[in-house]
Amino acid sequence: MMQTNMPKLELGGTKEEQELAGQVWNLMRMRGFSYAVTRPISLTLEQLAEYYAGQKYQGLDNPAELAPLIDKALSASPVVFLREETETDDASEAEDSAAANSLITFKTTKSGKAPVSENLDQHSFKTRLFQDAKPVTQETDEEAARPAEHPQPTHSLNLPVAATQQPAPATPVQQPAARPATPAQPAPTAAQPVRPAPATPVPAQPPVVQPVRPVVQPTAAQTPPPVVAQPARPAASAPSIQVTPPPALAPTPVSSGPIEITVADGVTVDLNRPSADVLADAGDYFASALAPALEEDFRFINFANSYYLEDITGRYNKGDFRRIREYMQDNEGPVSDTAMLADLWGKRTTDADYEATRFALNFRLFREKKDFEFVGAADDFVWTAPGLPQIGNPRHKATEIGTDYKFLEDPQLVDPSEVTEEDGYKVWRHMLTFYEYENGVLPYDNSSRDMFPAPLLEEQKSLVLRFEAPQLYFTYTAELRYPTGSRGGWVGGLEQFFEENLVPGAVLVIRQGDKSNHFTIEYEQSDEQNANVLFYDERRQKFVFRPIVFACEVIGEGLLTPDRYAKLNGQKRLEDSDRKKTDQVVAQSFEYTGQKSSLGFYALLDDLYPVANIERPFSRNYLRQLLAHGNSMFQPDESTPDAFYYKPPQSGFRR
Repeated sequence: MMQTNMPKLELGGTKEEQELAGQVWNLMRMRGFSYAVTRPISLTLEQLAEYYAGQKYQGLDNPAELAPLIDKALSASPVVFLREETETDDASEAEDSAAANSLITFKTTKSGKAPVSENLDQHSFKTRLFQDAKPVTQETDEEAARPAEHPQPTHSLNLPVAATQQPAPATPVQQPAARPATPAQPAPTAAQPVRPAPATPVPAQPPVVQPVRPVVQPTAAQTPPPVVAQPARPAASAPSIQVTPPPALAPTPVSSGPIEITVADGVTVDLNRPSADVLADAGDYFASALAPALEEDFRFINFANSYYLEDITGRYNKGDFRRIREYMQDNEGPVSDTAMLADLWGKRTTDADYEATRFALNFRLFREKKDFEFVGAADDFVWTAPGLPQIGNPRHKATEIGTDYKFLEDPQLVDPSEVTEEDGYKVWRHMLTFYEYENGVLPYDNSSRDMFPAPLLEEQKSLVLRFEAPQLYFTYTAELRYPTGSRGGWVGGLEQFFEENLVPGAVLVIRQGDKSNHFTIEYEQSDEQNANVLFYDERRQKFVFRPIVFACEVIGEGLLTPDRYAKLNGQKRLEDSDRKKTDQVVAQSFEYTGQKSSLGFYALLDDLYPVANIERPFSRNYLRQLLAHGNSMFQPDESTPDAFYYKPPQSGFRR
């Protein structure tokens, strides 16, 4: 089975109640897809009843009938669900009615454990206070009107009134007479030079001591003498001086035209444009020019095209790495760097040092190559460790699947890309083959290269992909294995989605998500169809046709039914040694689908393609190349495009 990061739920009640509780938990888990592991996810009983009424659970479409069933099923699993009941006023009743309805809410978490109730009172401070102390309450009207039993005496303090006195009038101060103003010297002219005036000696004046006079309090009839205002001393006129201002500097001319520099052969950049536009157009050129200097400077360290100083980058010890590995084991799969920082160290994106701490974590994990492996993208750093459960469980081994897809490394053998663009997002519509359906894989061909991101690091071997299925309210974890020297690339881990919802020949739709490694996976729905479809019976070790009901759109040529491929019924698989021989696989496809004629078996490429993809993968261009330019057993029909003959070796053809 594939890796879905689902915890083990401790459900109670009957088997039917456990199944219903598991469905509800899965629904609530999808509702809180972006929540933290311990953050409560809540839904009311009314919301759940309306949802399952729309789904016609057990044939019931009345929420009132489904509510007791859901309440009983979830209440039987208190370890997983927390049941809360609150009283709310019913607005539909009359104003004088005091009727109240209870609102039932169920809460759970992504960890599969019920959250701690918010109403629990775990404080013990009140138990350590004086037990006989009475609380202070507000005084009632009766207590306020009751006369006091012991009236308190009132004391008064008689203080003498202070005598008021009139303030003494200010004594006028006699100022000496002002000196006559010295006449101003006439301003010098151009014909007369300016001569300095002779200095006049000033005799030293002895200090004047004012006698102290007694202060006499005037009577009411006395009038204080008037204060005589002193005449103002006229200011001497200053000589007029003509000041010549310095000449104004000419403004520096600003270049309004383009300032172009050459950053590469034939590539010029105008530096007079806004900096954001310059970096958007030529940021890669500047980065490539700066990278060699940073690489040679031993003070800087690099991870994913980000550079930091080594001295200020945080470090982690063996205990920290052990905690990270245990955290991955608890999650049963790869985890992101943001999840590790939040759950293990309590870091938040709003912290001032968040980006520096995040860089330090990723760089230190990158240095521990034996214990951790990077499987993320440019906008989602994800890490895994050896020994964790494998993502996906295909029929063939991973090495065999990589060998089967080796032909994808030849550009001439790969089909054109099927990726289109809708509303600004990439969309890939792909017909599912029997080999892909049985192993839960997709080829890393031109369509996958356009859809999925390339490796971020040079030594990166795989990439973790998140597929959200909106039709099922579920998220699948898949793995993209990049091609190596002797093996092709492929995407694995989707067998559960294929087996539960699709058939060979169905149309699979993958859409780009908000991140480069996040996608939505769905299928084009249709009315329910009944058909006998080819399956492999593991017990009998034979291919058989089984009746099946499906509700997905299919392409007629890709659906393996007895109407077109009756010879496949009861056939055995090829031996592993024969399965690796492409000529023998194609020859067997002719025998199952072709029509006998004097020239051998005759078949069209569209009929051969789905049958050849039972044992091993083929692209249409690869199959066409083998039929037209491969073994001489296969000959094209010159009169019909994509029509070929196969003549067995005993009839004169060479292998």
